[in-house]
Amino acid sequence: MSDPWVDRWAGPIYLDASAVVKLFVPEEESEELNEALVGAEDVILSDLALTETASALGRRAREGLQVLAEIQEAHKAASGSYTDRLADLARASGDARAFQESMGRIFDPDAFLLEAGRDRYRIRARALDRWRSEVFITDTTFCALPSAPRPAARKRRRCR
Repeated sequence: MSDPWVDRWAGPIYLDASAVVKLFVPEEESEELNEALVGAEDVILSDLALTETASALGRRAREGLQVLAEIQEAHKAASGSYTDRLADLARASGDARAFQESMGRIFDPDAFLLEAGRDRYRIRARALDRWRSEVFITDTTFCALPSAPRPAARKRRRCR
């Protein structure tokens, strides 16, 4: 008996970057795509799709930190100080469950640091992108550094 998902594909399956991201990050239609590809033998990806996927995952990490910074500012406005507790940020986000799910899709939970004092904070994390990029943000600075070395033609940028 043949698999009905595989039978519906007429030839090679080409995945663009948006489809590849769905395989790495749970988002709308990810489960359907995973199920549709079970048993598929002829899947094609371009080098550009892989590069775009890595870029998209890194961008998600940077945007995730910017959202955390906004939540930190909202927490300070409400309580008078920044917090070093992720649970406080989850509550301040308005939807703790969605907050937890989103952070788990973007960051390595074993490489996440949240430090705060009354007037300053720093968040450092490792993204779940291809390079396991180290990203950090403070109340005055934002930076993203790739963890793995890039090709020699590109120099690694330092944040100030």
